[in-house]
Amino acid sequence: MKGAASALYGSNALGGVVNLVTTPIGDRPETVVRAHAGVYDLPDRYDFAGRTLASQGIMLQHSRRLGPIGARLAVARETSDGFEQNGEYGRWFVRAKAASSPASAHPWTPT
Repeated sequence: MKGAASALYGSNALGGVVNLVTTPIGDRPETVVRAHAGVYDLPDRYDFAGRTLASQGIMLQHSRRLGPIGARLAVARETSDGFEQNGEYGRWFVRAKAASSPASAHPWTPT
């Protein structure tokens, strides 16, 4: 990156920067359950399984404030028969986030 942005992201960010901004952790505890499922069929010339294929997943996420610090933990499982030949998979995902109060003078001190 050239110019003033290189001071923020560094000169090694030549290919660009992906800036992910997640939702803030609220004051009230929150639990979210998400599920998805799908089926797909392939045209005859690409049909390697001889049956309808499926994908599915479920995710459990909980967030809450612990004093001045917010915490979020998510656990998910996804599986698929494979859209492509030999593309079958089963995956576990674990995500965690910790955030301090935006009004804190220092990121990890109480307000």
